[in-house]
Amino acid sequence: MPTPRDWHAWTTAFLAPWNAHDIEGVMVTLAATFSWHFPAGTTPRGTVHNGVLGMREVVRTLYQTGHYLQYVTLEPHTGPDNFGRAAH
Repeated sequence: MPTPRDWHAWTTAFLAPWNAHDIEGVMVTLAATFSWHFPAGTTPRGTVHNGVLGMREVVRTLYQTGHYLQYVTLEPHTGPDNFGRAAH
């Protein structure tokens, strides 16, 4: 399992292109099997976007619709088979 240091390195690598609105830079930080779970959606589990191809359009739409938030990492939240990171 990745260590908190591993996750911090990945989060830092992900947020740099994310905050710069660099879609391809974001995509290279994601594994092919990446899944992004949004709490909002039409199912009880929200909306899930799987893989880099699905995420490319999600990120493009976010940037085109005025997504101007800048994120920094705060603290890790890990579980047996997942990882989340508090960010603001």
